[in-house]
Amino acid sequence: MSLTLTTFAANLLGMSVTGVARIAEAPPQQLNSASMPFMYPRVPETENGAVVFTSVAGLDVVQLELVVIVEAATVNTYRANFAKVKTVIDGLGAALKAEAIARNQIDRWEIHTDSENEYWVIVAVVEGSG
Repeated sequence: MSLTLTTFAANLLGMSVTGVARIAEAPPQQLNSASMPFMYPRVPETENGAVVFTSVAGLDVVQLELVVIVEAATVNTYRANFAKVKTVIDGLGAALKAEAIARNQIDRWEIHTDSENEYWVIVAVVEGSG
């Protein structure tokens, strides 16, 4: 069975992530501090690799970024925001691991932070195949 981006996104957005207050199916048009930490998908990609020397197509590969806006940089202290970022990263990592085990669709993920703007942001690049 092939893995579609729609199914992959729905599975990832259906995860329960410790520390995340709200999950949306698309990037927000505006932000409300009461709904942070706020998670949404971004930058979907797909590809289909051909299997060499056969007429059978390879696995469908999908990639999606999960973005978590944790807090406005001007709210709380850096220490408090950094603690919240660590909690969300731990929660996101645990949720991705559980999802990878449960559905066997996630091949790898990478989580990094971006605090160089107005918000403390976590980005998880998640790749799956099926």
